[in-house]
This record gives sequence, structure tokens and C-alpha cells, in this order.
Amino acid sequence: MAELDNPAARILAVLERVQPLLDQPGPALDAWQQAFDVRDPLDLPGRVAHFIQQVQLTKELVAALPEEEDSEHLSTYFRQLDRLCNVLLGVGIYNTSEFVGSVKPELLYSLGSCSQAIRRHGGREPTIDVAGIENILSTIHDVRNEIVASQLPHNVSLFILRRLREVEEAVLAFKIAGYAGVEDTLDALLGGAAWRTPPGQQRPVGGWINRVWMAIQTGTKGTATIASSTQTVVESYKAITGK
Repeated sequence: MAELDNPAARILAVLERVQPLLDQPGPALDAWQQAFDVRDPLDLPGRVAHFIQQVQLTKELVAALPEEEDSEHLSTYFRQLDRLCNVLLGVGIYNTSEFVGSVKPELLYSLGSCSQAIRRHGGREPTIDVAGIENILSTIHDVRNEIVASQLPHNVSLFILRRLREVEEAVLAFKIAGYAGVEDTLDALLGGAAWRTPPGQQRPVGGWINRVWMAIQTGTKGTATIASSTQTVVESYKAITGK
């Protein structure tokens, strides 16, 4: 997923997936669920929110580009994106006919140009490949089962399980929301666990968190970009385990 290293690239990927689906009659909900890669309709509003956030981030990054990139030209089709976002907010009540003409080839071409310009000026984020996502989710599943079967105090295990669920959701949303959400939820897991875990339980909790962190680090491409956050994780891990 090296191409999903900036918000414009992620928007483009979603629109390329949905474009052929909008030519088919039926509920728009079905088409966009496929495009956002969600099975449960209840997960769709969250993905739409991430998508709209990526549109805003793209606008900000394009506006900040050097003059020679001609940000005004690159932003020509942003109004089309705004209109699309407005309709997406009510996707559950529409048929695909409401989206006819909303994903035009020139919009896709423009987003590709935005993505390339962002990359040229250092706008590359870490990415997670398909195998990495599967491994992270598998690790979280295993850790969750071990926590449930452990002797942790109920309030501590419940807290950690909630934070793990947030990490899991961020990984599932990576293709739309990018790496930042994964990093934020991992920070919340580490920081919260460091304060909530009783002294006698620090070592096993630290071991569980370290396994999740290692799975994320192993599956993430662009390790130079995450060097600073890696150091934060290491220091937090030491605080939890007492090592």
C-alpha cells in the first residue's frame, strides 16, 4: 500500500473503487460500503468522517505547496469533492443515481496530481501493507483473549481492552484515515496502561503491549518517519515493565 502515503492518494483510492459501482442501480449504501471496505453499515459513518477529514487535509497540504506547484490549479476540482462530501453525509437515504457524475475522470486525474505534488515535497506518511494489517489484527485478537483469561483487576482489563479496540479500529480504517490514527491510539494505549496497571501486573501488561507494538512496527513501511514515535513507545514500555 505504498501509494496510500498521503491523504490525496487515499481519497483517490476510494474514488477509484467506487466509480464503477455507481453505474449500477441500487442503494448507495452498498456501493460505498464496498468502496470503504466495511461489512457492517454501522461502521460506514466513521469511514465517511475519515474521508471528509482526508479531503480537508489534502486542501491544507496543497495550499501549503511552493508556488511552482501552482496550488490554485491543483485545487480546481476541490468544489466537486466538497459536493461529494455533502451527499455522503446522507448516504444511507440515497440511491447510486444521486452520485452519478460525482466521480469524473478529471477529478481522479487532479487527485493523482495533488498526490504527486505532495510527495515531491516530503508529504509521505508511513504505510501498512495487507500482510501487516492481517498480522496486527491477529496479534490484537490473541492478546485480547489472553487478557480476558488473565487475573487482571476488572477495571484494568476493561480499560486495556477498550484501548486495544481503538487500535484495532484505527488499523482497519488505515486505508482511509492513514497511519496517524494508528499512532494516536497506540499512544493512548501505552499512556493509559502505564497509569492504570497495578505494580504486580506491570510485566504481563507490558508484554502484551509490546507484542502489539512489535506487530505494528513490523508491518509499517517508512520506519525513518516513525523513529521519534518508536522512541516514545520504548520509553513507555520501560515505564510499564520497570526494565
